[in-house]
Amino acid sequence: MLETSFGNEKVKTQLQSALDNKRLPQALLFYGPKGVGKKAFAISLATHLLEDRTHLIGKNAHPDLHQLSPKEQGYSIERIRSFCFEIHKPPFLAKKKVAIFHEADELSTISQNALLKTLEEPPLDTTFLFLTSNRAKILPTIISRTSPFPFQKPREQDLIVYLTSHFGISTKEAKRGVRLSGGSIQQAEAIAQNQEKLLP
Repeated sequence: MLETSFGNEKVKTQLQSALDNKRLPQALLFYGPKGVGKKAFAISLATHLLEDRTHLIGKNAHPDLHQLSPKEQGYSIERIRSFCFEIHKPPFLAKKKVAIFHEADELSTISQNALLKTLEEPPLDTTFLFLTSNRAKILPTIISRTSPFPFQKPREQDLIVYLTSHFGISTKEAKRGVRLSGGSIQQAEAIAQNQEKLLP
């Protein structure tokens, strides 16, 4: 079963159904506003697919999970070409491999084009996850080769209930946290853990 953060139950249901029926697409596009759980869902899905019982993913040490981002390794054409070469190698520990592209909209046009051949003829043991808050910057050729999963901000009342029940804060504090977060689950959780930010 997928263990995910709060919100986006429809996406969770769709992914769980795909897993249960062994019909998970090989390339998925998670898109929606920042802070609504795309990364948490991607990590949960990777943990399930790689059967990570030793919690290597949490330590950022699983050899079969490839996480790429514009901040750490960068999205240079050289990095993408290197990834395309490495991803065709067999997995080390698991039976599968997972590749997560954080902030995929930061991929340049040339880097996205470099990924096309790999997506057209992907290794059968690999699942690709593209995460973005700006779907418009993803090339149509990439989008056409992925299955889209839209993420949304939660309803304000649902987020208030979630914060009060999980962080032990009052309804008044939760309402302030939701206002300050702008509806972002990630920001709301961070604010709920910082009591000073909840002071009027």
